[in-house]
Amino acid sequence: MILFLESSKINTHFFVEKQVTTSLLDQHKDNLTYFFDHLDFDHAKKIFIELIKVGGRLVFTGVGKSGFVAEKIAKSLVSIGVDSSYLCPLNALHGDMGNIHSSDVLICLSKSGETSDLLTLVTYLKKRRVRIFSWISQEDSALKKLSDHYVLLPMKRELCPFNLVPTTSSSIQMVFGDLLVATFMEESNFQVDVFARNHPSGAIGKLTHTTVKDLMLTGSSLPICLPDAKLSDAMKTLSEKKCGCILIIEKDLELKGVFSDGDLRRGIAKEGDALLKTSMIDLMQSSFTTVSKETLCYEALLLMERDPSKKIYFLPVLEDKKLVGLICMHDLVALEIKK
Repeated sequence: MILFLESSKINTHFFVEKQVTTSLLDQHKDNLTYFFDHLDFDHAKKIFIELIKVGGRLVFTGVGKSGFVAEKIAKSLVSIGVDSSYLCPLNALHGDMGNIHSSDVLICLSKSGETSDLLTLVTYLKKRRVRIFSWISQEDSALKKLSDHYVLLPMKRELCPFNLVPTTSSSIQMVFGDLLVATFMEESNFQVDVFARNHPSGAIGKLTHTTVKDLMLTGSSLPICLPDAKLSDAMKTLSEKKCGCILIIEKDLELKGVFSDGDLRRGIAKEGDALLKTSMIDLMQSSFTTVSKETLCYEALLLMERDPSKKIYFLPVLEDKKLVGLICMHDLVALEIKK
């Protein structure tokens, strides 16, 4: 009986927790929907364009939770090659504002627009003719009046039960900052190799920094044969190299065609044992996709999976039309390269 009661308490507790969590999720979704429904997109776009045109640095600042969000946005922009930085208002008022120049702009994140340290910083920097942008959720604020440009981030209420702890306000600041980062990437025709140079480590580093040259098979590991070789002879290479293909080359390493284990299965089903006596030049596929040594592995994976109905499981690597390597799908999977 005691065990039953204890079990009932646990189940009831789990049920209550689940109900509360679901309610909070619904509230948060509702708060974010309110933000998107009421954001002035045309005005936001104008703000983004103004920031993209800035000749100097984008300097982000904020106090408390807004400061953490400001720092994250600044670092995201740095990772895509935008000259950006974070400035702590308190440290700025004790000397760090010496690093701000008139060609820079200060972007202030503040829910209320009434934070004293932020207002003091803005007042001093305006004397240096630094342009001020503010992201606020309270339109009638002192920060708005001091700003050259502002954008209102509409907010229904904080997720906090008492409407006090920064929750929704931090979320919508982050969303707006991410929109700015994505806008920079679109407008500057951003290329992934820029991000690769700035982010060589971790899981993202694997995606953006590892090239085909780092993973490709070379030399004696390549599954190659000459065009006049019979399939019966090439079968040994297909089996031993475990690449799922044979690359048919001339003696000067010019790639003439490819033959996959899928081609083998289809050929045997159609021709039977007679296929084994056929020359590879008559069996090979002369149309194939290749990559260079400098291709990012991430881009190679995208190329392999470009057409879901015709997945490619290997890519010959060419240099001046000569075969120099082979990159296989299982090599990318082993490195945990994912889209």
